[in-house]
Amino acid sequence: SGHAASSAGSSSAEAIVQPTVQEAFQRQASYGPSSHRAKEINHAIAYCIAKDMIPIYTVAKPGFLKLMKTTVPLYKVPSQKFFSKTELPKMYNSLKEDVGKRIAQGKWYAATTDLWTSSGGSGHPYISFTIHYLTDWKLQSNCLETQFFPEDHTADNISEFFDNCCRTLKIQRVDTAVRSCRHLVQGFSRSWKRRRELRNKQEALNVPQRSLIHDVVTRWGSTQKMLQRFIEQQQAVCAVLATERGAWHLMPKDADIAVIEQVLQILQPLSAFTDALASESRVSLSALRPVLSHIISDILEVKNEDSALTIDLKRVMKSDLESRYSVDAKKVMDLTSFVDPRFKGSFSYDLDATVNCCIEEASKLAEMTTLSEGAAQTEQSSTTPPPHTHTHPHPHPLLKNSSKAWPPCSTKSPPQGSREQRSRRVKAA
Repeated sequence: SGHAASSAGSSSAEAIVQPTVQEAFQRQASYGPSSHRAKEINHAIAYCIAKDMIPIYTVAKPGFLKLMKTTVPLYKVPSQKFFSKTELPKMYNSLKEDVGKRIAQGKWYAATTDLWTSSGGSGHPYISFTIHYLTDWKLQSNCLETQFFPEDHTADNISEFFDNCCRTLKIQRVDTAVRSCRHLVQGFSRSWKRRRELRNKQEALNVPQRSLIHDVVTRWGSTQKMLQRFIEQQQAVCAVLATERGAWHLMPKDADIAVIEQVLQILQPLSAFTDALASESRVSLSALRPVLSHIISDILEVKNEDSALTIDLKRVMKSDLESRYSVDAKKVMDLTSFVDPRFKGSFSYDLDATVNCCIEEASKLAEMTTLSEGAAQTEQSSTTPPPHTHTHPHPHPLLKNSSKAWPPCSTKSPPQGSREQRSRRVKAA
């Protein structure tokens, strides 16, 4: 019986699998903060806080700590600050980027706002911003912003919140970015103290000492020059506004500055061509067709690295340039480019039609020259009097009793028209 008991004990001991040394250490050591398992649990807790709207301080409560110690004994719960400053913002940015990619697939958007009051005794007012759009003929909706809104529920305040959301979320942003830059320039132009401080900051930061530029509707390229000057003076401008707390609202937001930089990448080469075509000392009409071809085919060509905003800007500009000129205007541009020895027929849409048009215009010009020469000769013959002799009808009083007649007029042919007539014939030729 003793032998049987010992055999049973040995068989039960053999049924227990002995862990390896590495497995034994893993069971005793806690999860490190940078371990994959710890990151998974951190993300799950942050998701629970955000999805179920649980207060962040819950992670420091004794009951939650007991729960985590029992279920995951090797996991050490991070502090409340870790979730509020690190994990939740990281989750928000990731989700925001994912929603932004989905929004970029749409073309047209509808946006709604909703004002509501939180439940409970506090009753704080909030405002939310929801966007609606179509992707593959499926209606999509995303609540993109919810903010504390203690201001009066007036149209101006709601409109300002709406514009800020569109600017932050990169929806239809170009007008907003340009408007924010214009508002900044106006703030400096109306304050001599800011302009003086700007010169001091420019000198201290070794920035070119130039004034900000205000765009003018009637001046070509003035908006591009305003944006370019702001980017050049951005560091000095920020230094000036940093010392004046009441003027912080003048500074464009980071999203606006990013939009301005993308817009300048497209406008700068277009501005150079505009200046080249605005010459007063040489004919530039013949270069218009080659310049347009280069802008449409090269500068406004969509590239793989282009952002969604850049692609949209290029599409709008290209569509405008392609539909800007009438058929007759394009015909003139083709003809002038064809007769320019620098370009010849390299930029004609229809080379055969351009050649025929050139022959037709040359024939008309030759016909007009022939008619002008004939008209000039007819005018000359009609204005030249024939040679003749006559007696002066009213002789001088001293000679009225004289029997001598006035000498006959010269029979020599007069000069071929006056100087003015000869000039007209030269011009007609």
